[in-house]
Amino acid sequence: MLSDPRFDSLSSAPARQPQALEADAPLLRLTGVSKTYLAGEVAVHALADVDLSISRGEYLALMGPSGSGKSTLMHILGCLDTPTSGTYVLDGQDVSKLDELELAWIRNQLVGFVFQQFHLLGRQTAARNVELPLLYAGVRSRAERNARTQAALAAVGMADRTEHRPNQLSGGQQQRVAIARALVTDPAIILADEPTGNLGSDQTDEVLEIFHGLHQQGRTVILITHEPDVAGRARRLISVRDGRVVADEPVTR
Repeated sequence: MLSDPRFDSLSSAPARQPQALEADAPLLRLTGVSKTYLAGEVAVHALADVDLSISRGEYLALMGPSGSGKSTLMHILGCLDTPTSGTYVLDGQDVSKLDELELAWIRNQLVGFVFQQFHLLGRQTAARNVELPLLYAGVRSRAERNARTQAALAAVGMADRTEHRPNQLSGGQQQRVAIARALVTDPAIILADEPTGNLGSDQTDEVLEIFHGLHQQGRTVILITHEPDVAGRARRLISVRDGRVVADEPVTR
């Protein structure tokens, strides 16, 4: 079991105040969620009547082949899209009917995103990239932003690279900066979409060890991947096919 004091440094950052939840309430719950898109005059049923509950502090992997509905489910979990029908309750709030402005606030406050392509601003330093979500969140104190930025970078082992720009960092280092950016607002969920897709095996191990450490510190991590070896590092595996959850089981070792 990993116990890394780097992650403890984040606890000193002012935390988001979640809504009061019942003791046994899941962090998120999808009930009867379906999603239909129109491709011209053809209805495409991307998700069909999905029920899913995830508790606070879980570490799970979401897998499925191309066209399975995995990406659509990820977009709904991350509040990048809304269901056609059904409900999605996140951290005690029904987000399934919110408008785009409200969803943007939820994304900033409750979800930390990590992507395959890193999506770092090339002209900005690592510190500036990590700080930006705090500016969007309205954190006005420069001292507070700096403290939270430094804590997030230290948590992923990048305290000595704060003034480096992306082109001065390896792929694994860039992804660690991206994870720090996801952490800095203290979100309810870390949602990682194919986070190791552009990394070699050694860098993949480093990044997955960070996710493991975050899980051990009580964070909720949802990992979207098509790689069984990567999914095997999680604690729970959800398989999606034809717009439905076809398997939901603990990961065995």
